[in-house]
Amino acid sequence: MFEDILQKDVLLSPYTTYRVGGKAKYFANIENEESLIESLAWAKDNSLPVFILGGGSNILVSDDGFDGLVLKIQNVSKSIEEQDGKYICTFGSGLSWSSALNFMLENKLTNLIDLTGIPGSVGGAVRGNAGIINKETSDGILEIKAIDYSDLDMPVTKTFSKEECNFGYRNSIFKQEKIIIWEVKFIDTKSEISEEEIKNKVNEIISKRQNSQPYMYPSAGCVFKNPNLNKFSQEFQEKKDFVNVFNRDHKEVPAGYLIELSGLKGYQVGGAQVSEKHGNFLINKENAKSIDIYELILHVKNAVRNNFGIELEEEIQLVGFDKK
Repeated sequence: MFEDILQKDVLLSPYTTYRVGGKAKYFANIENEESLIESLAWAKDNSLPVFILGGGSNILVSDDGFDGLVLKIQNVSKSIEEQDGKYICTFGSGLSWSSALNFMLENKLTNLIDLTGIPGSVGGAVRGNAGIINKETSDGILEIKAIDYSDLDMPVTKTFSKEECNFGYRNSIFKQEKIIIWEVKFIDTKSEISEEEIKNKVNEIISKRQNSQPYMYPSAGCVFKNPNLNKFSQEFQEKKDFVNVFNRDHKEVPAGYLIELSGLKGYQVGGAQVSEKHGNFLINKENAKSIDIYELILHVKNAVRNNFGIELEEEIQLVGFDKK
């Protein structure tokens, strides 16, 4: 019975990489599909909103917490099978992304090696199509098993092909619709490079991340999406010293670059600070509260809007806030 795993007034801060946030009115660890479907029915019967918690790396939870039901997906299964010379890795959505990637690399499946060091869960990485320049989680996906609860009277388990997921820049159908990722299949071919070369590549990527990102402080990773260059004035686009990033079929302007140009590196609100190492990281430097980080987000957005006429869009999800 779902009530057997239901908890009340659970503090959410230990479940987030920001280490901030209040209590969930109700909370449950979900280990199987049956419990998940029962939990959705229970939430409907009690007129409660539902929030799906992954690795907690891409969210900011309000100090007031979440006045509803938080479901922590605990499907951490992993397996591999060969099919016509290709290898399919199947991961539970609650498995950490680092564990999933390590499993692929141990089997010499290196298509997504450049995503080494990205925090969070498999489900979170897929939902937000996590990635870097010219490499995204969706590049390795075969299909996804998920629960569609758009009709709470009848949640349905569905299998989505990669094309049906509508992947875009930090986006997918799972962000747009009431669909909970349960299991993800990745497909790849064995790499010809040696285990030593894979290890060296991983170490190189981790070293670059550590040198450019403030790993010593709690954060949620990059807070803002990189806006498209086309949104800027022609004068700005033609600047000779402009640093732009190519991603897929469009040019991105690094949000961190705009924040740096706005003179905000090191800017602090309460215990929250714009990292001096990377402008798109807003860190919990000195026992910040959620409201400190939230107000810092608003300040950064306002400064960039005033300087460049651009509205930055959060990459992280705000939980329990009334978005302004």
